[in-house]
Amino acid sequence: MFDNVFETNQQSAGTDVLDGIFGTSGTNDILMAKPEDKKALEQKEIAANVLKNETLDKVLDKSVEQAAENKLLKEKEVKTEPVVVDDKKVKDILDSAITETLKTVEVEETEEQPTAGRPKTEKNTLISYLKKKIETNDYGLPDTIEFDATKQSLDDVLAKQSEESLHSILDANWAAKEKALIDQTPTEFFESLPESLQYAAKAVAAGAGEDQLQDIYRALFWVEQVKALDERNEDHQPAIIQNYLQATGWKQEAIAEQIEEWKENNKLGKKAAEFKPMLDEMQKEQVEGQIRAQEEQRKREEQLANFYSENVYKTLEGNQLAGVKLDKKWARQLADNMTNTVQSPWNGQPVNYLGYGLHKAQFVEPDYEAVMIAAWVLNDKKAALEALGQRSANAQVEKDVKLIKANQPGFGTSGQPQIAEPKKQIKRINTSNVLKRPSVV
Repeated sequence: MFDNVFETNQQSAGTDVLDGIFGTSGTNDILMAKPEDKKALEQKEIAANVLKNETLDKVLDKSVEQAAENKLLKEKEVKTEPVVVDDKKVKDILDSAITETLKTVEVEETEEQPTAGRPKTEKNTLISYLKKKIETNDYGLPDTIEFDATKQSLDDVLAKQSEESLHSILDANWAAKEKALIDQTPTEFFESLPESLQYAAKAVAAGAGEDQLQDIYRALFWVEQVKALDERNEDHQPAIIQNYLQATGWKQEAIAEQIEEWKENNKLGKKAAEFKPMLDEMQKEQVEGQIRAQEEQRKREEQLANFYSENVYKTLEGNQLAGVKLDKKWARQLADNMTNTVQSPWNGQPVNYLGYGLHKAQFVEPDYEAVMIAAWVLNDKKAALEALGQRSANAQVEKDVKLIKANQPGFGTSGQPQIAEPKKQIKRINTSNVLKRPSVV
């Protein structure tokens, strides 16, 4: 095992230093005295008397006297005999002491045992706390507790309440404080934002999408550029005047002539200082107007979406579509698919059931007949349905005709009547005696 280097060095350094200063053999003799026997103490005492400049004779005389006294004390020592202990008495004494101790503990526990419910002092403390908070209008009483300061004191009202009711009042006030803090935090955060970011935050709160936010960012960038123009800077003065006149409806040719005229009359600085505050305000109003327009558009889109969803489900209420009876489960699924969106199989954009089918038939699994039928129905529903219905009816008629013809006599499988051909007369030769010559008449 390795020695503790730190402890070894520390002890060695202390020993060397103390040896050099005090001439001792180490720190232990100085920091902690060793037990010494009586003889060593007597020798130290003699040495101490010598250091007090007492004569050696006096010191020796005292030593002789002390030795005589010690001898006399030894001779007077009386030997003590062992004491006989009665075990029974000792046991009785211990039992009695234990019994008294247990009684004392029981009395103390009984005195310290709390009563049922909350301590009375806790209720008084809670009443005092609520009273102070209510009097400073920091807390309030619920509507279920009637309190009229002209007829009764707040102390009496609170004292009549149970501890459970007092705790409910406290919890209700804490909950109200927490809600107020939560409601206040977004407002404080919004007010701490730069003015340009406040416009963006308003747009987001109004439901602006990514494209709309890009428009707002561009408008805000332009606002900041206009705000950076300094009417005291001669290079900025024409730009201030041009932007203001353009915003107020002036044509470009008239603006250029007016700027040139004011420049010749040394009025650019004056006009720029006059127009700059109004220009800044107009830019802010333009951004705010854009945000309001987006909010109104979002509301219209939301209303249109609600109108669309209501009518889709209303159209399929009877589980029928274009006179065709639909399965109830399929009708519900069709309505859900038309009012929800999934990713397009072509570009991944959100589309409903109709968009999904069109993208699939146009780009993924081309079926141009289906696309044309859908376009026909969407643009001329009546004519398309009549034609498609007539097509189905014609197909059914043809099917029925074929079935009838197939089951009628005289009709072949081709559905055409078969004409009976005349039977051919077969001339039979008498073969009874082919070798017999015909008789001559």
